[in-house]
Amino acid sequence: MNTTTPIFSKNDDVKFFRTLNKRVNDYFKEKNLKKQVTGNCT
Repeated sequence: MNTTTPIFSKNDDVKFFRTLNKRVNDYFKEKNLKKQVTGNCT
């Protein structure tokens, strides 16, 4: 089986990370989760 590694454009780094950060923040806000790491995994 041949697999190829995806290649991402380096020109859109800022836009990519802004979008990613916004989506992560929205997810945590929607689920009422804190971003801090705790010992609880439940």
